[in-house]
Amino acid sequence: MKNRLETEHTAGTFASWLLAALLALHFLWFPVSWLGSAVGMPWGNLMSVEGIRWYSSHMQDILCTPALAYVIPLIVLVGAVERSGVWEMLRDGFSANRFHLTYRQRRALGFSIGLFLFFMVAVFLSVVGPVPVLLSVTGQVYPSPFFIALYQSVPMGLTFSLMAYASLCGHLRGWRECLSVLYWGVGRHAVWIFITVMAVWLFKVSAYVCGMWEVPASL
Repeated sequence: MKNRLETEHTAGTFASWLLAALLALHFLWFPVSWLGSAVGMPWGNLMSVEGIRWYSSHMQDILCTPALAYVIPLIVLVGAVERSGVWEMLRDGFSANRFHLTYRQRRALGFSIGLFLFFMVAVFLSVVGPVPVLLSVTGQVYPSPFFIALYQSVPMGLTFSLMAYASLCGHLRGWRECLSVLYWGVGRHAVWIFITVMAVWLFKVSAYVCGMWEVPASL
């Protein structure tokens, strides 16, 4: 328990420092871009009329960054592993060099593994089956709906399998506790969502200041 709390505290501290650094670098670009343009450097000035209009017009695009499509499924999966009791089972098993599972846990684990395999077989049959609905219109795997959604499909299948395990083994009771497997990670690790947004925002602001971003004439 003590090691777990120390690990969570270390991870939380690292995330806080990383977020603080991203925020500091982000807002530091405003005076730096102004000073750079004032001395004649070919930089975009975030404090000019053009820079303010660019910054404001790209807020929505940055908040809807495609990077969240990769971060959020991972956060949901990590939270599902924690909430379902699988993390404690793995931790205790590795610490004791032996996995001691009850009969109910073994049955629940077998069912959840079978459920995940069934889900993945169904996904792949949608590509190689008689009706390949997830292939592209030209019959290719890449690019196709299958290839685009593969990263999100695997965490989704694992998350629902973990929810089934937690319910069948008795770790969680009631439908409300079982549904908490789906959003547990977002509540505990939401800071990484904000870190992702700020990292993308910092990158795009840096690209604009350094002249690597084309500004439409309408702006």
